[in-house]
Amino acid sequence: MVSNSQESTENGSSLPIKIFAYGTLMQGYIYHFAVEKCRFLGRATTVEKYSMYSLEYPYVNSQIHEEVISGEVYEIEDTDTLALVDEIEGHPTMYYRAPIAVKLLDSDEVINAQIYFNDREPTSGLQVERISDGSFHSSRLAPIRKVQTQPNKPFCGI
Repeated sequence: MVSNSQESTENGSSLPIKIFAYGTLMQGYIYHFAVEKCRFLGRATTVEKYSMYSLEYPYVNSQIHEEVISGEVYEIEDTDTLALVDEIEGHPTMYYRAPIAVKLLDSDEVINAQIYFNDREPTSGLQVERISDGSFHSSRLAPIRKVQTQPNKPFCGI
């Protein structure tokens, strides 16, 4: 029997939970499959300023406040999906999930969501890309992390 009460996650958050995706969980990228069946609430930006970088994957540092971060908000309703997203993000060892305020672009409504921060990775160095506009789409890593689709090939059978 399905209950209408909120389900509790391992760290005490109640489901449903809103996730602010700013990298490979977004539409068109390799890990979007994890949230594609979740309710899409819209494109958004963080209310507060943070800093975005990339090495092999994008990450947002919570300690450096330089620009708003652009992303998408999804509502996760079940523990299995949240566990999958946490695993993809390496939560809590690599990235950690934390509450923030985001502004939905279509309505200017400010809502609470969770973001995956990574304050462990470097913020400078030869391999580190600083994404100064706060949008993963503009990073040099974005084309590599897009879902690759096969072009339609004509059937040439006998």
